[in-house]
Amino acid sequence: MSQKNYDRLKNICPVLVEKIVDECCELAHILSSSKESSDNDMDYAISKVELEEIRVQTNMRERSYSLFSAVHRRTDYSFHCLRKALTETGRAHLVKYMDEGK
Repeated sequence: MSQKNYDRLKNICPVLVEKIVDECCELAHILSSSKESSDNDMDYAISKVELEEIRVQTNMRERSYSLFSAVHRRTDYSFHCLRKALTETGRAHLVKYMDEGK
C-alpha cells in the first residue's frame, strides 16, 4: 500500500472502526470476493484466512479492527476496494470522511 493511503487509513481507523461495527462482516465478505486478476491469494482485497479471522472475533469492535488490519497489510487495491464496499453498502459518507477527514 502506498505510504499516503497507509497513513490515511491509520489516522482515520479509530473513527471508522466505530462507524462500521454493524457492517463489518458484510464489508469483509465483499472484500474477500474482490479480486484483481489471477488466482493468487494476494490478488484478493483480503484473503479467505483474513475473512475467517474477522468472523471468529466475538467482539464487534475487534472485528472492525481486524478488517482494517487486513486492509493495512495489503495493497492500494484493498484500500480502493474498501472505499467501493463502503459505497455499495450505503456508507458513501465514510468514503468522504476517508478523503477529507470530516
